[in-house]
Amino acid sequence: MKRFSTFTVIVFSIVNSFCCPGETIAQEAPDAEAVANAIKSVQSVSLNGVGHPEAVQAMQVLNRISVDQLPLLFEAMEGCNKLSANWIRAAAQKAIGKADAVPVAELTAYFNDQSGDPLGRWLAYQVIVENEAGFREKTIDALAMDPSLPLREIGIEHLLEQARAIEVNDGDDDAKAKKMAILNSAFEHALDVGQIQEIAKLSSKLGKEINLREHLGFLPTWKLIAGFDNKDESGFDVVYGPEKDLENIDTSKGYSVDEETVDWIETTTDHETGIVNLNELIGKKKGVIGYAVGTFESPIEGPAEIRIGTWNAHKIWINGTLFMSNEIYHNSSSIDKFSAPISLKKGENEIVIKLCQNEQTQPWAQEWSFQVRICDASGKAIK
Repeated sequence: MKRFSTFTVIVFSIVNSFCCPGETIAQEAPDAEAVANAIKSVQSVSLNGVGHPEAVQAMQVLNRISVDQLPLLFEAMEGCNKLSANWIRAAAQKAIGKADAVPVAELTAYFNDQSGDPLGRWLAYQVIVENEAGFREKTIDALAMDPSLPLREIGIEHLLEQARAIEVNDGDDDAKAKKMAILNSAFEHALDVGQIQEIAKLSSKLGKEINLREHLGFLPTWKLIAGFDNKDESGFDVVYGPEKDLENIDTSKGYSVDEETVDWIETTTDHETGIVNLNELIGKKKGVIGYAVGTFESPIEGPAEIRIGTWNAHKIWINGTLFMSNEIYHNSSSIDKFSAPISLKKGENEIVIKLCQNEQTQPWAQEWSFQVRICDASGKAIK
């Protein structure tokens, strides 16, 4: 997909210019031990400048690697955080840019091993496509089922391009059936939310409705309570009644707020992506905190992810354990804006969300809502 290559060029340009300005003199490639040590330093980079000075020095080594050493960089992406992966990709791009020839056979072997790092395999694919005629055509059909999510998106986009190209006129049942078959195949394998939404839109035009809320695993039913103080954004870490009762929340009983009792209300959203709008349900309030309690019936015991889209600062507990905490206000909202790994027990799991609304008055700061889903690490809903 074009947006990947454009994004990558931008990242490579920024990281290269930031890490190694002015480096133009050809130098000998470092030995394997030097590369391994440099990779460890770059893998330690994290937010707020942690590990940054060491990584800058390490990039002086990685920017000298030969193109034959590219697989070492691709393999190094395994387990990297996004920041360190960007640095490693920048070094890979530099090696490719100065090479007379790219080792397509070695990169193809790395790409074909589906147990490899998803981002590393995606980058290898991009390099091979640019250097071997016909490789894209030979592999594109299989990408829709690839375990690497970036590669899978390329495969699904290919299917969508095929579906878009088919014009369906009134009474043209053959064209309709052909287009619907392609969309069904795309829907079966798609994991990117945006692509799933487009598939649903195209399918709807052909008369097939897709329940996005159910397919993506959004939780529709919640009990809500609100009115707790957040003036001057002071309530994020205050332990109000629902937090004190995390082990045994009784939603049949209210809480005292400003000498008045506020009660829980129950709601089931019919929004196609599970949005619960507190402004509509509780009233448009500012400088307040609300809580939402829901349950998820899990068919499995083990790791999963919880993903939330919200404009508001929030905390999320599952079965009394805090799994997410983001004190960010009105920093835009989208499906899966925030995510965190969680642990589920088989059967009923109780989810408690703290949603903080501040006192900003700008039009873009009025939203007070959330949408939550439970999925595996790939984004596939757990049902």
